[in-house]
Amino acid sequence: MDMVAHVERFPIPGGHSAGSSLDVAPGGPAINVATGAARLGHPSILLGKIGADPLGDLLASALREESVTLPEGFVVSGSPTAVVLVLYDGNGRGEMRSFSFRQGSADGQLAEADMEPALLAGARALFLDGVLAFADALTAAGLRAAEIARSSGCRVFMDPNVRIPGNALPPDQAARMAALLAVSDEVLLNEREVFWISGMPPGGSGRPPVEAVIERLAGAYPLVACWTVKLGVEGCMVFAGGEVFSQPAFPTNVCDTSGAGDSFDAAWIAAFLEGRGRRDAARFASATASLTVAGKGAWRSLPRRSAVDAMLAERGM
Repeated sequence: MDMVAHVERFPIPGGHSAGSSLDVAPGGPAINVATGAARLGHPSILLGKIGADPLGDLLASALREESVTLPEGFVVSGSPTAVVLVLYDGNGRGEMRSFSFRQGSADGQLAEADMEPALLAGARALFLDGVLAFADALTAAGLRAAEIARSSGCRVFMDPNVRIPGNALPPDQAARMAALLAVSDEVLLNEREVFWISGMPPGGSGRPPVEAVIERLAGAYPLVACWTVKLGVEGCMVFAGGEVFSQPAFPTNVCDTSGAGDSFDAAWIAAFLEGRGRRDAARFASATASLTVAGKGAWRSLPRRSAVDAMLAERGM
């Protein structure tokens, strides 16, 4: 679950600041992608665990209303539902701080044994969240799910979703991330993550262009057929089978960027399920992301299919 608070300003140490809003809603990349795909017309299954607690009850109820299924046995007694606390500063600079409360939580108990073939029966797309690289057991669960998916022709999508306090992945997390990338068919990531997963710091002068790093990553992960780099207000770049193209972002009044990447992922996967080509998918995903950032709150702002279709129709697309 996400707890999102907007405050007048971040206080000095020991200080106090008034808040302007507080919202509790489902959250996290996997939940956002599953919900986003469902709102675009593709019901989803969430292979993640939640706690048998009030927050878990709220989450399960919200997912049911969105046509997102939580399999039987994925509600854990005695462990809390994971929470991410997000604070936004109202100083006009758009500053944000986030804090994860995952230690001992239900989502950390996902295991390889939970990934039964029946859960993926009939699935055409599997989304792997980079959170799976946080621990060996989570990575094993992701690898098992990918193995089952690939054996039945289900396409595996991954977003590294790197969340670290510094400029480099810890070695153990980097190794687990590499294992997940190695079993993926398509990878969707932002520009900083391109450098993180390649072992380079994302900032600083003298770094190579994104295109050169993607070429290196393509050699390291031969199963990945498509790399889609999300560039925020600059749109996205797609690298697939020797073809490289860009898709500009759709102009919009930005309110909250926190769900942009997840909504892009959901729309990209939805486009695949509908048999769209990659250029069409890039347009569709970019339009979806632009609608998301125009609202407040990642999960609440994930658009319905009718809104995306209307936006594209207005532009003759």
